Amino acid sequence: MENKTNTKEDSINDIINGYTRYWFYFLISILLSGVLAAMFLRYANPIYSSSSTIIIKDEKSGGGAAELAALTDLSFFSNFSSSKIDSELTILESKTLIAAAVESLGLNVSYFNQGTFKTTELYQYKPFVVKFSNVSKTQVVPQLEIKLQKNQRFSLLVVDTETTIENAQFGEIYSLPFADIVLLPNQSNASLLESFIEKNILVEYKTVESVASLFSLALELIHDGKNGEVVQLNLSSPKPLKAENFLNELVYQYNLDARKDKSQIAKKTAEFIDSRLEIITKELDTVERNKELFKTNNRLTDIDTEAALVLENSNEFSKRQVDLLANIEVVTSYLTYVQNTSPFELLPTIIGTDSQNISVGITSFNALITERQKLLASSTISNPVVKNLELQIKDLKKTILRDIDNQIQSISSALSGLKNREEGLNNRLSKVPYQEKMFREILRQQNIKEELYLFLLKQREETAITLAVTSNKAKVVDSASTLKIPVFPNRLFVYLLAIILGIAVPFLIISLYNLLSTRIQSRKDVERVHATTGVVGELPKLGR
Repeated sequence: MENKTNTKEDSINDIINGYTRYWFYFLISILLSGVLAAMFLRYANPIYSSSSTIIIKDEKSGGGAAELAALTDLSFFSNFSSSKIDSELTILESKTLIAAAVESLGLNVSYFNQGTFKTTELYQYKPFVVKFSNVSKTQVVPQLEIKLQKNQRFSLLVVDTETTIENAQFGEIYSLPFADIVLLPNQSNASLLESFIEKNILVEYKTVESVASLFSLALELIHDGKNGEVVQLNLSSPKPLKAENFLNELVYQYNLDARKDKSQIAKKTAEFIDSRLEIITKELDTVERNKELFKTNNRLTDIDTEAALVLENSNEFSKRQVDLLANIEVVTSYLTYVQNTSPFELLPTIIGTDSQNISVGITSFNALITERQKLLASSTISNPVVKNLELQIKDLKKTILRDIDNQIQSISSALSGLKNREEGLNNRLSKVPYQEKMFREILRQQNIKEELYLFLLKQREETAITLAVTSNKAKVVDSASTLKIPVFPNRLFVYLLAIILGIAVPFLIISLYNLLSTRIQSRKDVERVHATTGVVGELPKLGR
């Protein structure tokens, strides 16, 4: 007779009962996971998010973005204006600017309080400051372990080399193989300073460049393009005050760098004006000597009264000619100056003309030159971006030279018209003596030189004021601040994960045990396999 085995499926209630009878293990696992989660939260360094908001302002002086807005129909200026904010963001997150902020705050030197289970960084209050000098460029600076002692003394241990200095004194210079160091106590809070006595303080020195690279990776700039030039700076750090100070210092260094760029253009303009003043001074002296010599040779005495009568009806034309001659001389001198400059040299602000096209072109040219200089600081001349900038610079310079030449022709045309009208007046003055006409020409030359001289003096003063007073490029909307709740670790998530693991671990162990077990644990194990076979009886398990 053939025996058939009928199996019986377990119900959901049977499956649940197979786990709930081990409830004690689940409880122990959950409690243990909770304890581990609490220990993790206790000793983990929380990370906070700090942020600052700024507005990158448009250039208002010297033909900046305000003038470019009127030329948005021109493709070149439109592309330049739209990419301006991206260029500023690149400068703001550049390692050069970040390194300047790191060096200014001394963030390349870190201090840590060495505890039994946890080592924490000291930033808000440091019991002392270590000054490094003559740092070796070939040797890595190891960690220093410093223990404060009473009577303004300390002991020092170089961690890697086990070099020690006992009973050292604050303010003394100690020469080590990798650098010269001096320790200066922080006596701003005497009670706090005493609390660090007999405690181990770790000092870690890193190069400014390496620390700047770390900050560059952690720094986040947000500009959605919808709020104009509004930029948000975000930085996550276990030390909120450290992050806030860095963000504020980064904005300060950005404004400082922008002021330096403006100063370079103002200095170029001042140099141009000074060179022209020197030439005009010599020419004015020559005209005055010619005037004196003319009066002496022609024995002219009451020349002012006679000249006033003759020139009474021609003052208006003369004044306009003086202005035009002064303008054409300044613009011509500027054209010669631009033609003699090197291809990638900053141009001074043009004076003597109110042409918006020339002013906007020069401002855009200087902006491209400044951007090229910044790119060359971190890349080579073969960089495609640099090559593209150089092509734009050359094209823009040709445009500037063409606009200046057109302006000279326009002034010359206006001057010719004035001279034609003046010829009619000269015909009416044909009876004026020859000496008077010659003296009139000398006076005109003198007026031109004096007008130009006074104009250049005024421009030099304005340039000096611009050089001395420069506004910040970035306006701080919100200074750096930090959220009170850390972004890591998330306490709710950690405890939730602990509960899940506390349930999952015993569940997996019990499941694996039931899967691999070959023993009969109860009557249901027999009935599950032999559903039609009767069971005679059960032998209970008795305690010993």
